[in-house]
Amino acid sequence: MAKKSLMSRNNILMLTSVWLALTVFTFTIMNPPQCPDSYTQAQIDSANCIVGANIGLGIFIMFIFVPLSVILIGLWSIYILRLKQNKQTDKK
Repeated sequence: MAKKSLMSRNNILMLTSVWLALTVFTFTIMNPPQCPDSYTQAQIDSANCIVGANIGLGIFIMFIFVPLSVILIGLWSIYILRLKQNKQTDKK
């Protein structure tokens, strides 16, 4: 049996699926709605909304989402380049 590497198509597709799920999770669950300016403190407490910037989401995007995106782009680029190289060597 052939040894599976990180560069196999199935592994890259699985990593892409995890990245996509992380994207959906990031922008839907971790991003509560903003409270209108006219809300009182009692309304803010009961409405489950935030006042001001969602700093946690920005940190999450900066330190988890962006690095994973760069890694996935690199893996897909290397995989596609290797496919092209294999096709060129097969033609010769």
